[in-house]
Amino acid sequence: MQQLELQNFRKKFDQIDYQILELLNQRNKLSKKTAELKKQNNLPIQDREREVQIFKDIEQKAEKLQLDKKFINQIFKVIIKNSRNTQNGKH
Repeated sequence: MQQLELQNFRKKFDQIDYQILELLNQRNKLSKKTAELKKQNNLPIQDREREVQIFKDIEQKAEKLQLDKKFINQIFKVIIKNSRNTQNGKH
């Protein structure tokens, strides 16, 4: 019985992991569109004020969800760096 329960948990993990990948893919596509818009309007790729606001929002949401804020911050640093790289044409 425990083995069946473990398999069910693993299946749920797999489903969640795929959802995360799908969301990252959507974010990446949006980053590409954002880069086009910024280029058309001669705007810089990096917007430090926006990034500061993102991290404030993420921290509040992580706290509300009782998630480890340091861990979430690390994840979003990587996500935002990837978005910036995508917008710079590095992906």
